Amino acid sequence: HSFPTRRSSDLARKNRSYARQQLAKQYLEATDFYLVRQVETGADVPQEVLSKRETARALLVTQLPDFE
Repeated sequence: HSFPTRRSSDLARKNRSYARQQLAKQYLEATDFYLVRQVETGADVPQEVLSKRETARALLVTQLPDFE
């Protein structure tokens, strides 16, 4: 039997992190129209969408590399 190595575990973690980042980006892109619609027509953005967008942005911000 082969056991997962630390390297394969790190790679799997990075892959999951990358996948979450991609889903967050896709969600933001897919829901951008709500904000455009709000600016153009004054229509409210559903609270669920606002909450999920906040979560997606937070995920992306926490995944940014250090720029210092």
